[in-house]
Amino acid sequence: NLHIYNALEIAKIMCGDNEEAKKKLTYGYLAIDDMGFEEPKYKIYGSTIHPITDLLALRYELQRPTFITTNLRPSETEERYGLRSRDRLREMVNQIVLNGNSRRK
Repeated sequence: NLHIYNALEIAKIMCGDNEEAKKKLTYGYLAIDDMGFEEPKYKIYGSTIHPITDLLALRYELQRPTFITTNLRPSETEERYGLRSRDRLREMVNQIVLNGNSRRK
């Protein structure tokens, strides 16, 4: 099954208390839409949570297929999520660049 979430939804799930929803993000195929739209880190009860970074690290370790859409350039990805995440993304994904004008209305 392919589960599709935007990055903001993933951040809310990863910062929440619903363990079943968090576990669902580790199964099967996952598509993360608009990565970079969410805040890269959140403060929860005094702890700092990096939802996308943490999820990507877990999916990397589990070798789960992950699809990502983003408007971030590789250098922006590194700045936002760190060098380790950028290196893992290089291994995890095949980059497809869509040049041209935005198709958003």
